[in-house]
Amino acid sequence: MRRATEDGMRLLRGVPVAAVDDLLTDAMERVLRPLVYRESVALVQTHREHLERVYLVSASLQQIVERVADDLGLDGAVGSTCEIEDGVYTGRSLRPCYGTLKAAAVREIAVRDCIDLERSTAYSDSHTDLAFLEAVNRPTAVNPDSKLRRIALERGWPILEFSAPLSLRRGTAQRRGRR
Repeated sequence: MRRATEDGMRLLRGVPVAAVDDLLTDAMERVLRPLVYRESVALVQTHREHLERVYLVSASLQQIVERVADDLGLDGAVGSTCEIEDGVYTGRSLRPCYGTLKAAAVREIAVRDCIDLERSTAYSDSHTDLAFLEAVNRPTAVNPDSKLRRIALERGWPILEFSAPLSLRRGTAQRRGRR
């Protein structure tokens, strides 16, 4: 994960932040939104009904994670950050968000926003998020990789299977087709 995150940040070297913003505007509907499952949106609604805050915590670039969280109406987002100088990414990773660093980010959110992690739930699909899942009292595996599935079964954690991706917003595909 460390190498993948650092390699991803290096790819951004010399790319203007505005260019990534423009790319995200287009990619939100066609690429990012279909990666979100309807079941996860329903879970967000359930947490909202219980007056619980919902955050997206991901190893992905902060700019991407914020856009997805905003689109879904979440309370916040934490992702990996890349240094920016004069509106351009330098390619230098400032704060990666994976493994134990992701767990640390969740603990920081909890302190900052007065969230009781003993009453909190975390969801992940990867064994690389084990520290993140262990940071809360209600870890849940979602479409888990084989290692996380084994761990979840051994520890008695819930395992959810999501299969229904969000569709494009009504009319989006039609509007694009008319251009």
